[in-house]
Amino acid sequence: VKAQAYGVGIEAFTKYLDDKVDCFGVSTVEEAMRVSSEKDILILYPVLSDEDIENVKDNFIFTVDNRETLDRLKATGRNLRVHIYVDTGM
Repeated sequence: VKAQAYGVGIEAFTKYLDDKVDCFGVSTVEEAMRVSSEKDILILYPVLSDEDIENVKDNFIFTVDNRETLDRLKATGRNLRVHIYVDTGM
């Protein structure tokens, strides 16, 4: 549902899909905050601001592409889930 569900709208589309999918994928934390579901939400964009980290919900899965971001998430003291992004050049 990233990028406003490609123009359809995140809020309406995630409500419609909630009982049909296992999880959601969004671009940013801002988009993840607009998903009204308890299902897992994979945040695809790996750059996080301090505000993004403060707004963490338990169903968020963060994409991590460097050690600095991993350390910042670890510093929250919470048991957060991450998706490791490796650029293989392909």
